[in-house]
Amino acid sequence: MKARDGHFKSRFAKKSKLMNRRVSIDGKTFASKLEAAVYLELKNLSRTGILQILEVQPRVYLTEAKILYIPDFKCLDLRSNEVFFVEAKGQETTDWKIKKCLWEHYGPATLHIWKGTFKRPSLQQKIPIIKNN
Repeated sequence: MKARDGHFKSRFAKKSKLMNRRVSIDGKTFASKLEAAVYLELKNLSRTGILQILEVQPRVYLTEAKILYIPDFKCLDLRSNEVFFVEAKGQETTDWKIKKCLWEHYGPATLHIWKGTFKRPSLQQKIPIIKNN
């Protein structure tokens, strides 16, 4: 086949830079197994009435320069009626470290960071926002 036919494929499958594998659950595609595991954990908490998943991969703009950050989930804590965001992190890149600092100062709500593996995801850190008066 030729490239101009629109069906040109590489002989070698492209590998992810961070070695993650895409996973589909409930008709949703996740960037990694860890992200899918966090979704299943949040879904279980949703069934028990603790929280509600509002959005998958919401768009959040940080700073007045509108730096785009896309966390994995936006949730509502049904007990306190507070909105929070969830991020599943396997490896911390330099880009992530910068956006994490920006989130502390410009984020719209608390950010929950989950780490671990597909079999054992766990909530590692909560980043509250710093209110500038």
